[in-house]
Amino acid sequence: MIKRLLTIDRKRHAFLFAVALVVAWVRNVIQYRRFTFDTAWELFGFWFVHYIGIALCGVVYFVALQGARRHLLDTFDSSGETKPNDALVQFFLAVLVIAVAAFLLVFWPHNLVED
Repeated sequence: MIKRLLTIDRKRHAFLFAVALVVAWVRNVIQYRRFTFDTAWELFGFWFVHYIGIALCGVVYFVALQGARRHLLDTFDSSGETKPNDALVQFFLAVLVIAVAAFLLVFWPHNLVED
């Protein structure tokens, strides 16, 4: 199972690259109220930390998914097995949706909400 997770899939890594960049930018906007980074090194640092964090969380998600399927369903056949690429892409897509939703919720027009 670990060997399958470590295989190089360019599409998955490109998607992870983009998701990490979006999450890093959204965090920068929400935390510091800046739409740009001060330096390229700051951008690279934020992106790299988010890239590693999202990748590790994706692996934990996949392992938990496989473990839950084995223990909760009590039947584990190869036809119902989730492929690593499918599970990781689902996780990355969920992270992307959460980041966009967080951005929209923070910058929702305040005049639409009554105090």
